[in-house]
Amino acid sequence: IVGNDAFCIAAIQGLQAVGYDGAISAVSQCITDATREALPDGLEGISITAVMALGDEEDSAYQLYQAVMGTFGDEVTDVDNALAMGGYTVMSSLASALSGIEGDVTPETAAAAIKEMPETDYPGAEGVSFQCGGTAFPSQPAVCTNQSLRAVLDADGQPASYEAIDGSSIVPES
Repeated sequence: IVGNDAFCIAAIQGLQAVGYDGAISAVSQCITDATREALPDGLEGISITAVMALGDEEDSAYQLYQAVMGTFGDEVTDVDNALAMGGYTVMSSLASALSGIEGDVTPETAAAAIKEMPETDYPGAEGVSFQCGGTAFPSQPAVCTNQSLRAVLDADGQPASYEAIDGSSIVPES
């Protein structure tokens, strides 16, 4: 299911109404507090896409995020918020991509460093890597990875587990 929470609520209710009992996958924007309230017994087992292992105490990337926030995040009011971890993930990804830059930092040297970066662990999730040289998805050279996370929701509509997945086999190359 691809849409916002209002669309997803209607879609899941429609699937329930017709007795559908197969697998359901959705984008993360589908699952909000409004969705959890509207479908208190209908979210368990749904898979969603995710770009961060937010709250996964077993994930090494999340553990590092928590350590960084514990050391430098005194002014972050809600460390367990997706926006906070998202900001950390974006800035850490940029720092990783620019780690090989030499000389004057200009838009041109930054772009070159990003394009030449080696494959690197993604700061938002264990088991996901990225490389911005145009090879992850050749027809879309700005895409840095075909990997993401699949999160399976628990009875409360919260991610109960995360699994790194590679979408290379389902993405057409042209």
